[in-house]
Amino acid sequence: LALAFRRCCAPRRPARCRPHATAATTKAMARDVGDGAGLLTAEGGESEAKHERSRSPRSRPAVPQSVAQRPRRVCIMRHGLKEENVLGKDNFSLPLTVKGKQALAELAAFCDGLEVRFGRALCSPYLRCRETAEALVHLVSSGCIELEPGLCEVMSNRTGLRNARGLLGDEALARLRPRLEEVMRAEGGPQSAKPLFNCSELEHDSVEQGPEACRQVVERGLALVHRFSDEHFAGGTLLLVTHGGPCKALISGFLDGEVQPYNKYKLPEMGSMTFLEQRGPGGPWRVVGNVTPGETPDGSWELRWHRGRASDSGDVAKL
Repeated sequence: LALAFRRCCAPRRPARCRPHATAATTKAMARDVGDGAGLLTAEGGESEAKHERSRSPRSRPAVPQSVAQRPRRVCIMRHGLKEENVLGKDNFSLPLTVKGKQALAELAAFCDGLEVRFGRALCSPYLRCRETAEALVHLVSSGCIELEPGLCEVMSNRTGLRNARGLLGDEALARLRPRLEEVMRAEGGPQSAKPLFNCSELEHDSVEQGPEACRQVVERGLALVHRFSDEHFAGGTLLLVTHGGPCKALISGFLDGEVQPYNKYKLPEMGSMTFLEQRGPGGPWRVVGNVTPGETPDGSWELRWHRGRASDSGDVAKL
């Protein structure tokens, strides 16, 4: 299934690319044959792909498979670069920065050139996640984004509950729930797609330090993993757009099947995608790899592929 390639397709913003730069060759690309969703892999260790003008990789004919034969695959994505989370700002409505949107445009074009596709896309109702998912909607077979409260930010006073009015704890959460429900009604996706979590199930993460830190979000991530059904994976790779804490909780939930302590130093970077695959029906999950965008000194963007691991050098200073 491995296909060698040297570059991805031309980005949608050619003014920011470096058409004459020499990039490292990505070792291989594994095609998700049969369900139309591509997965990147690399053989022989970590490699990187700088996203610049070039030809798209050749297509391979799909091999028909029944849904039961298809391995489950999921892409867990952290939202793109956002405005700073500081006192006095409303965390729920923090938008992506200009650079965040630029990096997403490069990542979307990169995925498009590699024929990476997703069957369904579930997304946190927070603005930065909705903006991130919208940049990738053309890669989603269903053609829509489904908002999922279970993918919400950590419900702590420092992150997901921070608001312009200075409300804290359960009072802040009580004010947030109607806002989540309003966005769900307006942009929640097809009526046939019911969320896996209700807004009423979200709980305040009152402990932010120590071994019990953010216990609610790690338990929510594990519960969400258990609530996914065959239907979520039937159309191909499932895309989940969320935040740093839930990303780590979901990855641990898929890999370990149990609650793991929260560790802010092992969160995937903003704008990164972590691909996981299940080894056979009911089998264990493995990390295929992580692709992370980064800005170069000359202002262009490059994408690095880390084989077999989720990046663990998250930008904790920007949480």
